[in-house]
Amino acid sequence: MTSYEVMGTLFNNYDEALKAVIFDWLTCCGTQVVPLDHPDALSSQIRAESEGFLKNFEAKYGAAEDEAIIKIIREIHQENTHECWCEDTDGEEFRVLIPNLVAEDQKSWDGKRFEAIDARDYEIVKVELDGKLYGLHTTGTGDIIVRLVVEYDICHGTGAGDETVEVTNLDQAKEIADKAARYTQQPITILDRFGDEVCTRKWYGVKFDPEIDPSEYPIDFGGFGYYADWE
Repeated sequence: MTSYEVMGTLFNNYDEALKAVIFDWLTCCGTQVVPLDHPDALSSQIRAESEGFLKNFEAKYGAAEDEAIIKIIREIHQENTHECWCEDTDGEEFRVLIPNLVAEDQKSWDGKRFEAIDARDYEIVKVELDGKLYGLHTTGTGDIIVRLVVEYDICHGTGAGDETVEVTNLDQAKEIADKAARYTQQPITILDRFGDEVCTRKWYGVKFDPEIDPSEYPIDFGGFGYYADWE
């Protein structure tokens, strides 16, 4: 049987040795956590930036195919993550892979945001651990559930005060927009990450009259005008 030696350690086969090299590159020889970037992107990076890692290995033991590298990166991701449910802004759930360090210390990460892998397409998403969803601080703790963090653009019509926010539901974005509402005489619009309108507060340059407008939560500027409810 051929043994492969990588950084002073013997491995039983080529795949084990290659995996050790890739793991060392991903973690800077164990000093950093495994990055959750897409395997295709990491494979390209290791090709371009792996002086002393992959190139030296290939010079001694033979070429490493891209497919093999990508497969090994996926294996390393699986070994260093915990699969759980993620709830999106519509309340729908899908599976994600979160870092083991989060799963192993959930109470410290409760309410915090971090990157995860969407198990459906292997893309990186940002999520927030929400212990209330699965009873983290109770005796009936269930399986981990995280919330998807999404970006919305808030536009106030004049450019002033416009901002991009990261939230776990649309109501949070609306609340942020309401707090920043000013007398611009323009509608306030919230856009998704594709630039499509999600909702808007229309502006009316007249005094608010509840007998004419059924809005329950207008932003009223007296006789100068008002913003109607979100629609």
